[in-house]
Amino acid sequence: MQGLSGSGKTTWANTNFPNATVVSADSYFTRSGKYEFDPKQLGRAHARCLSRFIRALDRGDTTIVVDNTNTERWEWCNYTKLATHWGYKWSVVDMMQDPADMPESKVAAAFKDKVLAGRNVHGVPAEVIAKQRERYTPASPEELYAK
Repeated sequence: MQGLSGSGKTTWANTNFPNATVVSADSYFTRSGKYEFDPKQLGRAHARCLSRFIRALDRGDTTIVVDNTNTERWEWCNYTKLATHWGYKWSVVDMMQDPADMPESKVAAAFKDKVLAGRNVHGVPAEVIAKQRERYTPASPEELYAK
């Protein structure tokens, strides 16, 4: 998965791959159903996400979704290298692609930073989403999952 906070990554993954193994850095910050983000723990959260991904590969899980923002290529490249090593086919679901059935003006409105800030369940503010947008590097067309 690739997309800004609030772009619908988790919803899309749960809708389209309900039986998939889903790994995410966000799960590290969820305790008893409550999300408590601590930026000092972000490195540990991503390390645990990668570790869970490797365990899923090793078990041979059929479908594995990495549900992180992955705004820059380096953030998801290790996952694809590992998947390839284990013999998996992989693709990137880019939530920032313009859906073919949505008029351009509605796409622009749907992905405004303030809209995404209000929509995301983790309380990520618009300023942080704006920074995510600035560094956003989309996957190449041949790497994309055909939605």
